[in-house]
Amino acid sequence: MNIEVDLVDGEENLSLGIILTLIQVLVFFGFIYLCAFHATSLAADPFDMGIPWSFIVGLLVIVCGAALTTIYVLVTNRAETE
Repeated sequence: MNIEVDLVDGEENLSLGIILTLIQVLVFFGFIYLCAFHATSLAADPFDMGIPWSFIVGLLVIVCGAALTTIYVLVTNRAETE
């Protein structure tokens, strides 16, 4: 059983993973910054429906994580099939 590892593809996937992770970290800590220093702004109800900005922005943090994961999976799978 011979397993060959292509380091170039692995390095590309690693750098893509690091970039996408850094984006998610920035988004998350941006949300934490807003919570810590602009809590009154996040408590506002923008649509008068009982849903504060904090819920909307928190949901966007989760959606961003799912979108970045999807991007990583699609790029990695495409690279493996080629």
